Amino acid sequence: MKSFFRSVLILGSLLMFGCNYAAVDSANVAEKGIKLYESGNLNKAMSTLQSAVDRDPNNDIALYWMARIDMDYRDYQAAIPHLNEAAGIFPEQPLYWFTLAQAHAQQAEQQFLDNQMDAAVVSYGECVKAADKASKLDPYYAEAQLQAARCHVGAGEYNDAVDSYTQAIMSNPVMKSPQGVTEHYVELGKLYTRFGFHREAESVLEDGLLHNAGDGQMESAMGDVLFDMKNYRGALAHYEMAYKFLDKSGSMLRALDAMYGAGAASFELALIEKDQAQIREYTEKLEVAKSWFERYAEHATVDTEKLRRAAALAKISEIDDILKELNI
Repeated sequence: MKSFFRSVLILGSLLMFGCNYAAVDSANVAEKGIKLYESGNLNKAMSTLQSAVDRDPNNDIALYWMARIDMDYRDYQAAIPHLNEAAGIFPEQPLYWFTLAQAHAQQAEQQFLDNQMDAAVVSYGECVKAADKASKLDPYYAEAQLQAARCHVGAGEYNDAVDSYTQAIMSNPVMKSPQGVTEHYVELGKLYTRFGFHREAESVLEDGLLHNAGDGQMESAMGDVLFDMKNYRGALAHYEMAYKFLDKSGSMLRALDAMYGAGAASFELALIEKDQAQIREYTEKLEVAKSWFERYAEHATVDTEKLRRAAALAKISEIDDILKELNI
């Protein structure tokens, strides 16, 4: 009898050891796959991570990194199941739900470009669900709340988007993108402006600038709000501040909005001086506007700026004609 129990115990120990060995082996292989991914060898990384999953189907980390590779290849049909598997194995990991939300969002954008509108709305809905799960696991997960806000916008759920943007701001008022932009403030301000809630947009951006001094994109967004409110002097001040900050970033492409906005605000201020018969001030502001438009046109060489660049060149020509009439 004792021999029987001893045999059972030994068999159980061997099975347990085998399971642990498989998990440890899988983890080691997954680590190699992650390093391959980080070195840019995506194909080898994927096959290595798949080998890790073959050794241990419950290796959620390997599944997560496989999904990351899928997303790099824009293969969301593969990424989403991998992330669902990882989240099913370890549902308490908010990163998996957040990345799943990102995958659904990127799939929605692709579907939108392919004119698959109904499918895109469904994907945006799935994005919100996953982002909300991440946020419930970590109430201060501002990135997940921002992702939820963007997907609400994509689905046309604007009131819900405002709530999610506000939640993200409360969770982390100084969160910035890799480019140094405080996106949750800027995007909420633009959303309010889109529907004509300029006072709300101004309030949001004022709060954002208090917490994030030196954010050129937010200064430019504030300029847009004040311009729409016909506060051209205030708008110009923010556009000039935006240009000052963005000029230091080394990329003039990021400063294009500020340059064009400064030109447009200066031109509007010139028209006000004209109405007040202040000819000297009128011509001075026209020349300032021309200088901003020329600066913008010099740097606006990307395809996405074609229409606005044409408008800037037209303004330069219009200002030249006015100055000629004034014999200046």
